[in-house]
Amino acid sequence: MPSVAFLSTDNLEDFFVYDELLVPHFNQKGWNVETVSWHTNSENWSRFDYVIVRSTWDYQQYADAFVACLKKIDASDATLLNPLRLMQWNIEKHYLKDLECTGIPIVKTIWESTFNNDVINKAFDEFNSDTIVIKPVLSANADDTFKLERETWKESAGVLS
Repeated sequence: MPSVAFLSTDNLEDFFVYDELLVPHFNQKGWNVETVSWHTNSENWSRFDYVIVRSTWDYQQYADAFVACLKKIDASDATLLNPLRLMQWNIEKHYLKDLECTGIPIVKTIWESTFNNDVINKAFDEFNSDTIVIKPVLSANADDTFKLERETWKESAGVLS
């Protein structure tokens, strides 16, 4: 019987996860499905035919460890879906620059390496907008993502003018 692992995380209680809705469909086609946390260090990934990255929704907090897990899976007999190279390419939002260079439109973006008042003020002016979104390049689940309003962001952030 072919087998597949749904790569997940340890604690999903604050998330809506629909992975289990897929299991009966795999079972009906003769597949064995297990959900395995990417945090598991002792897993023998070779016992699976495929590993599908599903609900690994805390990877951004442990990016190096997550990539190390993906490398272990890739080095096993299992086929990692999506491929390791693709996962490494899009783990950070810099892949959007690559897409834009090929002519694929992306949301207008200011790429900065720091997050400070000057960057925020620049964004409001450059976008000619009263609302902006600040998001780190390594992020998921809107972690550390902020929607800011020009008139109130300093007050709500506790910044003195």
